[in-house]
Amino acid sequence: MKILYLFDSFKNSLRSHELGELATKISMEFDHKNDYSYLPVGDGGEGSLHVIETYIDGHKVNLKSVSADGYPIDTYYIMKDKTAFIEVAMTSGMEKLKNKKYSILKRSTYGTGIVLKDAIERGAKEIILFVGGTATCDGGIGIIKALEDKKRDSFLMHRLKLSESFKYKDIKMTIATDVTNPLLGSKGASYVFARQKGASQKEIEFLESKMQELRDVSFLTFGKDINFAGAGAGGGIPALMSVYFNVNIVSGFDYIASLINLDKMMEVADIIITGEGKFDEQSYMGKVVGKIVHKARNINKKIAIICGTSTVDVSDLPIFQLSSYKHSLFNREESIKAFSNIIKSLVLYKNFWI
Repeated sequence: MKILYLFDSFKNSLRSHELGELATKISMEFDHKNDYSYLPVGDGGEGSLHVIETYIDGHKVNLKSVSADGYPIDTYYIMKDKTAFIEVAMTSGMEKLKNKKYSILKRSTYGTGIVLKDAIERGAKEIILFVGGTATCDGGIGIIKALEDKKRDSFLMHRLKLSESFKYKDIKMTIATDVTNPLLGSKGASYVFARQKGASQKEIEFLESKMQELRDVSFLTFGKDINFAGAGAGGGIPALMSVYFNVNIVSGFDYIASLINLDKMMEVADIIITGEGKFDEQSYMGKVVGKIVHKARNINKKIAIICGTSTVDVSDLPIFQLSSYKHSLFNREESIKAFSNIIKSLVLYKNFWI
């Protein structure tokens, strides 16, 4: 039998490729009869660039930038011909924060703007931007400030002004995300994503007022409404990018799945095992695991889920939780131990395979 591992990253713990490599290694140690393989997968969030690196035949560009809280960091992007592949989380992501208590009101996507500017100055005519996993909610204004060589400060503390003259308007930008939230409202960038990034209720309300201001100024300056489906992704990054670049928003999962030839790999597998840090109702709302489950069922494949924890009770879907082993979901070594135990149990006690 062919068993295929398709794991999304376990946030703050293990990346997609690490989980796949570990699962495959353990499985092959204890079972020499079946064929085990893995594919790293993603949906535009953190780890997406690593997932696609081996499939796009480009070269890595290393550079210095700054984190969302303004600290110097080393980062990179991939350049292939005239196309640059950039992951926002690699500069402006939660994992890059040096000071986790640094207020979201002071965090900025400025570091991502440094990366974009470098790519454009090296000749990029198209940007593929993966926008998930950010630590910010600045509507993308930090990116524009860096591109315009302005100093890094928080637009939240000043009255917003947008420049009509922008020298990169001809650059094509494809934004890869599976988030469909608008910029504003109860399902918008502030009320949904800022809360997830540690913002207080007072900060959320203030951020919402600034996002409204961003919308108003954008409309007055460019005549364009930036409160559209998907504009809230990454703390509102697509909103402002849409007025400065030639933007197209695509499904992050579908984009990556096409690059890695996911459908073909699933078709030849007998059993598919997927997973993520937390399996919940949102997993079926455009996330990696929900989409893999849907695809597997459409082609009548047996499937199971390994996750950190689950709040979903699905009677016909085997779910194995790391939390059942009483290990911390946010401790890397403990997560590895619990994950390894589950893989070993699945391989040694093959009730699930039958």
